[in-house]
Amino acid sequence: MNGKDVVLGAETGSGKTLAYLLPVLTRMLANKPVEGDGRPLWTDRRPRVLVLTPNQELAGQVLRVLDSLALGDDALGAVVAGAQGFPKGEMCKVMIATPSGVMRHTDPYLLALVDSVVVDEADFMLDGGDF
Repeated sequence: MNGKDVVLGAETGSGKTLAYLLPVLTRMLANKPVEGDGRPLWTDRRPRVLVLTPNQELAGQVLRVLDSLALGDDALGAVVAGAQGFPKGEMCKVMIATPSGVMRHTDPYLLALVDSVVVDEADFMLDGGDF
């Protein structure tokens, strides 16, 4: 929550995805820009959080967990992997991507507002993942 790096390891099915999504989303929502009257100001469609996964299947699983939190427009997610690029013209606050998806389908401008990066399954990522 205070912006420091964290390494997390646990068995499959133990809730690691929630363990990293909840603090990252809480931080993102707490720092959400607001109008003078306190109304949310999410006019920029670019993501604030980047979750890197080793493959498209895991990216889809992370998106399903994110969607299950039912945070609505405040935490809309999108998968950028394989042939699936960034959803142009749509709001996306959490981009869930493979490294190859980021390299093929994004430009630096798109990632300029990202202030939290999660590397999910870092051990598989270092083995090659979906490069």
